[in-house]
Amino acid sequence: EILIQSAYSIEWLENLGVDMEPSFTFEQRGQDVAKVVKQGDESEGATLMSKLEESFDELGGTKLMDTRVTELLVDDGNVVGVLAEGPEGVVEIRAEAVVLATGGFGANSEMIEDTIPGLATLGYHFTGNPKNVGDAFDLVKPVDAQTYDKNWVIPAPGSILPHPAIVAKDSKLRDFNGFSTLEENLISNRVLVNRNGDRFTNEGAN
Repeated sequence: EILIQSAYSIEWLENLGVDMEPSFTFEQRGQDVAKVVKQGDESEGATLMSKLEESFDELGGTKLMDTRVTELLVDDGNVVGVLAEGPEGVVEIRAEAVVLATGGFGANSEMIEDTIPGLATLGYHFTGNPKNVGDAFDLVKPVDAQTYDKNWVIPAPGSILPHPAIVAKDSKLRDFNGFSTLEENLISNRVLVNRNGDRFTNEGAN
């Protein structure tokens, strides 16, 4: 869904005043990808977040910092809000919709092992946010929410991790990464498939 809606997402950001420009990948890989035009010494991400925060404030939104959601409020099977804990104690927030944006679970070694058995044999080391521990998975248990197929997950941006059975066939794929220097050689004569033999990604893209 995120890929299907990506063009609309870019248009939405532009309407919020975020300047976008073609990414370098268009020239290097033939991909028409847009990226944020950073302002001054800010990173692209910081520029984007500044614009989103500005729009959020203009719409009258309220930000609660250092506040962690501990429980979803459920009424007749529907999520109607959250319980959160912050500097002022426990707060109840009612809402028409709740978006869980907690990041992944790359920093949760137990969840990684349970979800992707044998991942350690690929030499995987998580280098992302240490707070990415899979909070959302615990939060949605009371509503029996649908989650991703456990056979394939990407625990950190930029990493495509082949199934161990594939690595057993070709050890070079152990080091495959979307931003790897090995990428050109890896994708020139290989097609990436999942454990069922189904092609799962455009191997010409990161």
